[in-house]
Amino acid sequence: MAEGDSEWETLVWGLENILAEYGISVAVHGAFEEAALTLTELEEFRKNPMACDCSADPREKWRRAMSLADLAEKVLLARTHSDFGALIPHLRLLGGLADLSQFSTTLKENQDNNKVFELYVAAMALHALTQCTVDHPEESDGTNPDVMGRFNGRTWAIACKAMHSTNPKTFCERVREGVDQIEASAAERGLVVVNMKNTFDHDALWPAKIIDGNYHLGGLRSVAHARELLLPIYQTLQAGVFEVYGSERSFYEHLFKGKKAASYVLLIFSTVCGFPGPAFMPVKTINCLCHGHDAEAEQLAEQLNMALHNKPHDPVVHGEEQPG
Repeated sequence: MAEGDSEWETLVWGLENILAEYGISVAVHGAFEEAALTLTELEEFRKNPMACDCSADPREKWRRAMSLADLAEKVLLARTHSDFGALIPHLRLLGGLADLSQFSTTLKENQDNNKVFELYVAAMALHALTQCTVDHPEESDGTNPDVMGRFNGRTWAIACKAMHSTNPKTFCERVREGVDQIEASAAERGLVVVNMKNTFDHDALWPAKIIDGNYHLGGLRSVAHARELLLPIYQTLQAGVFEVYGSERSFYEHLFKGKKAASYVLLIFSTVCGFPGPAFMPVKTINCLCHGHDAEAEQLAEQLNMALHNKPHDPVVHGEEQPG
């Protein structure tokens, strides 16, 4: 890429270099290439929002582009980890998969997207774990946790799950699957991590109006406002889950009592939100279903939360003020 490329484009270029290093090619006209090319469109919007063609709704393709850049940053931040090689089988899938986006809704039949979430979480986990292994995305029988490694002197496992509705019974089933995978593994402790991106309306968090045949992107007040809009989804699900088992205590006793898995279920919500400016950026948040105090699980959850947000920062795309 050339001088003057945006931060987003530079991140994806870095990921492409890693893929090339391992002999992984990107399919022509595939999801990866399309998202990468769309980043150029985002940079043009940043320089001159009024010159951007918004006769068609750009939000979904822009979400997909920013999701690729976000994944690229996570992979690049993990690049120096001694166990980076554990990510390679998942990275080999990126060039050919039809749907990579972790900022968009996908159908429950789309298992490929779930494999990208596994890569997403595994790259995050490398910031906290040592001696990491990642379950193979194609040769696994689905009975193992997705990530295992050492944390605070003990072996931890992370089981990744995806929700496609806010049905409390389904949620409990997914959590139980994760708990069982952790229990059957060689790990001493474990966490269940649930992808919630398929459970809400992404466009509602990036509003738009059609004026004179063009989409005009609206904005929320702040990142805090976006998280306020996501919070009721978590709260309603939590209440429903407790109702399934009759009480909060009963839920945790049925699923976690005597198990290796911490009674700490992490729910990851991720999307792109619009803000005044116009501006837009990824908004990611972790909500936690937890019971009691578990300092070790809290520490690991905090490490994953920092990695989710690509500390120290996430890039923001915004329109520059144009001369009057």
